[in-house]
Amino acid sequence: MYTRYIRQIDLPEIDIAGQEKIAQGRILIIGAGGLGVPAALYLAGAGVKTIGLADQDTVSLSNLHRQIIYREEDIGKNKIDVCARELRLLNTDINIDTYNTLINSDNIDDILPDYDIVLDCCDNFETRFTINEACFKHAKPLISASVHHFDGQIMTLRPSTENDLPCYQCLFPHMPEDGSIPKCSEAGVFGPTVGTIGCLQAGQALKTLLGLNPEEAQYILNINLLTLDFVKMQFFARPDCPVCQS
Repeated sequence: MYTRYIRQIDLPEIDIAGQEKIAQGRILIIGAGGLGVPAALYLAGAGVKTIGLADQDTVSLSNLHRQIIYREEDIGKNKIDVCARELRLLNTDINIDTYNTLINSDNIDDILPDYDIVLDCCDNFETRFTINEACFKHAKPLISASVHHFDGQIMTLRPSTENDLPCYQCLFPHMPEDGSIPKCSEAGVFGPTVGTIGCLQAGQALKTLLGLNPEEAQYILNINLLTLDFVKMQFFARPDCPVCQS
């Protein structure tokens, strides 16, 4: 196993002690699509002990240009079954848990406590709000991301006992009305943007396991792959936020 992970163990920020932290990590990925797939691949490759996958969708032909773990022969199959199969082939020493369901307020409290970190890789605001609320309720770090056209954004959110760090609803206080923000199925999306953001989510998850750069919990990173603009902006907890300030 030392040989398998030697290239990341060689990094002084990781070393043997860091690899042991990664090997004990438990990460839940909600959404096995364009963001969740590259995140899962890199977390499995890094040796994260347990990866949970939650999704109720099936593979379609229109997924294949960006959800690179799936193949034409997988069309019509459950995404989490195919994704879990491929991750196990990549790394036989890790555990893959699957949840063939839509994460909602009725089931999230039964699933989320078993994990150290949560990756929000879903595509709708209702689920995002539910995930955010549950992560702050159970004091779980949340790495949330989204994509649109050539643009992507990612933020790492860490619950704080001092209530001094922001949550998702500090940035988006109100749920947008239905149809006000089109999904990628309606607006289109550049495949490499999704892959880039998903890889960044994996990186943030590993850094969180390792305790690296905790100050990033107050920033949102916006990228545009058309212009290659990367903009990092600070944001703060809202005093009236019903989630992180309650």
